[in-house]
Amino acid sequence: MANVSFWIDNFNLNNLRHFFYAVLPSESRFSSVDLVPDYVAQALPWFAALIAVEWVVLRLEGKGDKYAFNDTITSLSAGILRSLFNLTLRTYALIWYCKIYDNWRLVDLPWDSPVVWLIAFVAEDFFYYLAHRAAHEISVFWMLHQIHHSSEYLNVTTSVRHGIWQEYALVGFDLIRAFVVPPQQYLVHKALGQLYQVCYHTEAIGNLGILEYVLVTPSSHRVHHGRNPYCIDKNYGGTLIIWDILFGTFELERPSEPPIYGTVTTVNSFNVFYCQWNDFKWYFWGKQQTLQNFYDRIRVPFCPPAWQPNDSVRWIGIPKVFGWVRRVYTEDGIPLIQYPVIKYNPAIQLWLKFYIAIHFCFVFQMYWTFSEFYKTLSYAQFYAQLGFIFLSFLSFGFMLDKRGFSGALEIVRCLLAQFILLPVTFDNPTMSEFTTLSTMLYCLMSASISIWIVVFLFVDHQLFFRLHHRKTSS
Repeated sequence: MANVSFWIDNFNLNNLRHFFYAVLPSESRFSSVDLVPDYVAQALPWFAALIAVEWVVLRLEGKGDKYAFNDTITSLSAGILRSLFNLTLRTYALIWYCKIYDNWRLVDLPWDSPVVWLIAFVAEDFFYYLAHRAAHEISVFWMLHQIHHSSEYLNVTTSVRHGIWQEYALVGFDLIRAFVVPPQQYLVHKALGQLYQVCYHTEAIGNLGILEYVLVTPSSHRVHHGRNPYCIDKNYGGTLIIWDILFGTFELERPSEPPIYGTVTTVNSFNVFYCQWNDFKWYFWGKQQTLQNFYDRIRVPFCPPAWQPNDSVRWIGIPKVFGWVRRVYTEDGIPLIQYPVIKYNPAIQLWLKFYIAIHFCFVFQMYWTFSEFYKTLSYAQFYAQLGFIFLSFLSFGFMLDKRGFSGALEIVRCLLAQFILLPVTFDNPTMSEFTTLSTMLYCLMSASISIWIVVFLFVDHQLFFRLHHRKTSS
């Protein structure tokens, strides 16, 4: 299949370099945005390899508990959802970027200049710092970003665990560069910056000495993901840590107090959709009920996540032009870590892990196919495939959380795949090369329905009727 050749062709050292920003200006300057390669897509084979390598290294270091099956599936599911939503964002954001650059740019910079390449790099990193900081310090943006911090683990898969609407909400931080930076350089550095971020989501690499004061490293980013009081609102940088040092948000990792990951109030779910939206209920309803003043209620989405009316605040940015309100930093009120740390980890049987893993692989293949052909699909084909991917992730989350009715939901998913998804997909002549895969998927769904009937009759009928999940931990 075309997919196999793509993965083989792109599994080369050239694409591996992109993860470390090891790129010369001369090889990453392009005369047109149409010539800029999709660095992120080309890096996917190495992304999979890095997951495998990290898993092996962690086990050799005696840190085998740094990966969990349920958390990995949730993170990868979030990454796929984000990618699906960004299919259109990349197009529209680039259209607006080019429109601003063509009509209102402040200077004419040569696209092939090494100096301009460096300016574009610094601009990308600086505005990433601002956007990332805003995502933590403004509640409405935090609601979209918090899924990235909802994991109680930190590994390579966490790097793709992002909110589906986050980049839409923060696109202004990209567009502001259009007044100076050529569009092709914007695309290059945005992609390379995203790939570099994959490398420091890990516990397999320790302190890197003097580099801790220059680059964002695994150690500094572990602090960023920690929910220890000393870790909150620290180390926002993307590639360079100098912005944190300059603006007072830098913090070194403390060997005596390793970061404990997750949000201050743990999410306790592997349902990727719940992880996406759980904070909305709190900020638009729960927190509103704790405030008496109508003006304070209106301010909630635009103030820091932990803000209360009597907090001391200060303005971040350019007065009356650009910025936001930030709480005067203090560790007071931040919950202390309770030891021993008990992670949310409902125990599921080995057979169910294999079942979810196999189905996840097929859903990934459908996502890959959809991403390649979505512009050629009819409305029925488009929404049938998109709906199946969404329903699959919802079902996986129910099973991983051991929610009641998860078995019934999975049977419904398999039936819908057989009688709606696959017939609609077969009607698309441009996807004929995937007929074999579709046939395999049909057989898989038939076998899955049989499995769930056996589970209901002889194994665990509570997966069909139990109303609440059992919270178990590790």
